[in-house]
Amino acid sequence: MLFLEKHLVTVGFRYFGLDARVMFGDKGPIIGGMLRWTGIGGGFYWNLAQRTPIPIGIAAMDKNLALHEVLTPSDGTASLKLEVMMSSTDGKVLNALGTITIVIDDGSLHSLSINVKGVMFATDPAALDEAPAKFEATIEYVFPDRTFSADATVSINFNEGLVTGQATMSILISPDAWHFKIGEFSKSTDPNLGTFLRLNATIATIDLSAYFYVGNDAGSIPERLQEVLAQISDGPPGEVSGVMMGAAFEAKSNLKFLVFYLNLEAHASFDLAFIDITKECADRDMGVNKFYALGAINVGGSASFGLELDLGFIEGRFEAGSISFDAGMKYGGPNPTFMEGVDKSKF
Repeated sequence: MLFLEKHLVTVGFRYFGLDARVMFGDKGPIIGGMLRWTGIGGGFYWNLAQRTPIPIGIAAMDKNLALHEVLTPSDGTASLKLEVMMSSTDGKVLNALGTITIVIDDGSLHSLSINVKGVMFATDPAALDEAPAKFEATIEYVFPDRTFSADATVSINFNEGLVTGQATMSILISPDAWHFKIGEFSKSTDPNLGTFLRLNATIATIDLSAYFYVGNDAGSIPERLQEVLAQISDGPPGEVSGVMMGAAFEAKSNLKFLVFYLNLEAHASFDLAFIDITKECADRDMGVNKFYALGAINVGGSASFGLELDLGFIEGRFEAGSISFDAGMKYGGPNPTFMEGVDKSKF
């Protein structure tokens, strides 16, 4: 397959792109007895830059997209791309696409990137987007900024949502900022962020999440630790430097037998951080060597039971009893040292 686009438009300069791909399919050579080379491709683009974000699905490896869907005019930018497509010999266990891209900006080497995306356990090689496991990883070096970055994502969706999950990893090394992180500690804007594993069975839903961060460019600290820091400070200024980690567990179950119901819920979480905070307390720096420790732990649960009726003239749930408890502890220190414990029960 060969694709060519050339335009003269109102942007004031000419641009063109040449994209080619050869698909071997199940006729491709077998490598090592386990992998099949299913295709090769590449392209050259003049005065065109890659759109961000790229409007291509993680599994869209066998689709022909027009160049204007993935590129946008950019004066002085040129790029060269090489693609290699591989799969398992059965075409189901693994399908992957590897891409090497070199970008030149105003005559100088701008960036070099390697991207690998793919799917696993596809039941139909012609419908890769429906595969239950998907992954993508990108390594890039930007020469003018002297910045190295690596990002990876793995997502799963088995048995039509019975088991779902997502794991992310990010590495950044630059002259001014750096970090290594796994997962995301913020779930305030997207409830799926940081959810490593979710079991959504008929009788119960279980969520597991975790995160780890070390670096100097975090935009904030975990929400549960913000409450601790607010007790003794107005918060860290600007970017946050330090180490942060945490995990959370939540389980819910709604059981019913005849006209009786039983609701159960349990949760547990912990957060721990050592952050660089340049502030003083009693004429001394907060923490040790300007690093301050923050911690929070919480466990709790609830249960309720009663009748659930639907008799036409009367319907709804009628609670007969309930019990709940919630216990937690927060810590900050040293200098100043703050500790608070909470224990709540309700019958």
